[in-house]
Amino acid sequence: MIHKWLPIMSLLLLTTAATVLAQTEPVTTYTGDAVGWQFSLPNNYMAAAGEPIIFLNLSADGDGNIYVANFTSALVYDGETGQLDHAIVDTSGTVVQYDDVAAAGDGNVWVADSKSFAVYLLDPQGNILVTIPSNTPDNPNARLAPNELEVGPDGNIYVMYSSANTMMQVFTPEGEFVRSFSMGDRSLSSGLIDFTFGPDGNLYIAGVRTVRVLDTEGNMVVEQFAQDFREASSMDVHGIAVDAEGRVYIGGSSVADDQSITAAVYQFDADGNLLGQFGKGQQRINWGDDFQPEELSFTVSLASLPDGQLVISDANGGYSQLLKVNMGSAAAN
Repeated sequence: MIHKWLPIMSLLLLTTAATVLAQTEPVTTYTGDAVGWQFSLPNNYMAAAGEPIIFLNLSADGDGNIYVANFTSALVYDGETGQLDHAIVDTSGTVVQYDDVAAAGDGNVWVADSKSFAVYLLDPQGNILVTIPSNTPDNPNARLAPNELEVGPDGNIYVMYSSANTMMQVFTPEGEFVRSFSMGDRSLSSGLIDFTFGPDGNLYIAGVRTVRVLDTEGNMVVEQFAQDFREASSMDVHGIAVDAEGRVYIGGSSVADDQSITAAVYQFDADGNLLGQFGKGQQRINWGDDFQPEELSFTVSLASLPDGQLVISDANGGYSQLLKVNMGSAAAN
């Protein structure tokens, strides 16, 4: 994900001022009372492997553990308390950069590494169990950089690549190539892109100003999810999650007239109707300073826990934060 992290500052400066869309139905604004835990750390690129460096992509398993891509490791947090439990590190040095992670069961984790052009399955001790190179029968390019991955409802591994490539490749848990397909036009081939699976088995893909739904064969289900809201608010999207009830969460930001950041996470029903938001669309003035309570700056990734609560990875240039928010989950109450 490094190729997408470095342009974040320039992406923010290119976004336009937001216009709040008038709603015909009540929309719930979730505030500090909805936050289960929240903490931030300065980005420390000199930290040792296994220590927090910068919070990037997220994944959660069925036990409520949170896996965080951390450049030089995969950090594992307790979803209940927000405490760091352990780090998964490949001590052989084969894995160069941990761009994205996906829980694989039994404490194992899939890792996308854009620097070695491969995907790896690591056990909790960091041993490499499976290696999946980027070149396949459908893709002769051995230097295609994987940046995002997820485990699908069929148990297969879905891998998204960088370098303005719209291809997604699918592999078995043993690393055998299954198929590839295009995600569509190049509106999903640059910037900060994220994808997840919904309880309907479909892929929900968010990038720049596009949110798209595909089935696992790559067929278009919804070309522009929540299009009216996104266009009216001129919202850049980054980070997407879908909970077990089918509610869709999208991170969004824009730049106000004074160049401060307006950020929030929006909750939609399965039809794209806005239900609620966390973050008041506040304008952040102190870019690069420590986060304040309830404050969002630039959502990087979202993950839904088994009880329906949402975990947010957020960054502001100098700091990264993780927070857990209950946006109306009955199972968490």
